[in-house]
Amino acid sequence: MPKEKMFQVKLNRNYVPKGYDEVEDARCAQRGVPYEPKGYRVVQAVEAPHAGAISHGKLWAGTVVQLPLDEAASIINLKIAERDDPIPGFDAPDANAALDARQEELAALANKLEAKDEALEKLQADYKARMTALDERSRRLDEKLAALESAENVPEADDKKADDKKADDKKADDKKADDKKADDKKTEKK
Repeated sequence: MPKEKMFQVKLNRNYVPKGYDEVEDARCAQRGVPYEPKGYRVVQAVEAPHAGAISHGKLWAGTVVQLPLDEAASIINLKIAERDDPIPGFDAPDANAALDARQEELAALANKLEAKDEALEKLQADYKARMTALDERSRRLDEKLAALESAENVPEADDKKADDKKADDKKADDKKADDKKADDKKTEKK
């Protein structure tokens, strides 16, 4: 039969473990032999709260006992007991030194994090300034593009002006040619 895993708890209230056998306890008492419970083990017993208290397998509040894992979990959930298992590293003689070293390590990491936060804020400010400059440049380029596009739409008016100028130039050339012909005719007649 495999041995059941035990878990150590400290009782907050009086409790009778499931492994207590009242009949076996009575037989042991008749024979004058101490009762040895099956299914739990008392690690540190607490005296009865007052003289003449009858226990009948009851373990008094404050007793440290090892119980099967399921039973221990059950009474911890019901707040009848609390965990009493040692936390590794806390019982060591140099636990405080290890904690101090860890706190210094965490403080150094916090300082590094703060420095990185400052660097990040600086980068964000630089990024914001650059984006503002780019937005301004983009706005100016958009204005220039709009001016160019409106200038491209004006050529029709410019073309009309150019056509009118050409027509005027042609009329002027024709007039000059007519005037020249008239002058030539006058000189021929003389």
